[in-house]
Amino acid sequence: MGKSDSMKVLFTNQGDGQQSGSYLHNSAFMQLMAAKCKPGLERSVQSLFSENVLPFKVLHVADLGSSASNPTTFSVIATVIDTVKCKCKELGLQMPEFQFWLNDLPGSDFNTLFKSLSSYV
Repeated sequence: MGKSDSMKVLFTNQGDGQQSGSYLHNSAFMQLMAAKCKPGLERSVQSLFSENVLPFKVLHVADLGSSASNPTTFSVIATVIDTVKCKCKELGLQMPEFQFWLNDLPGSDFNTLFKSLSSYV
């Protein structure tokens, strides 16, 4: 595989997500997989509470997918936050701070993610 072939693998269509060829518009399979994995993610997050105590003040979450600016990223973030919120309410604990670490390809634009945040808050 030559350098130009490698570059084709490493980059999705750039832009603000409005283009029909963007990952944002072609991620239905990933959204389906995220939905199927949601119960397992919820169980994993709930398992962080040891003996009904929250053993951390800041919850660091890494999403190592290849596109941080798609609906799947937001659904995973929402699942983590909602699960922690429910568990904290159930146990009468204060919510921790969240830090989400997102991965993306070199040519992708995180501005798409930041512009989309208002619709999820």
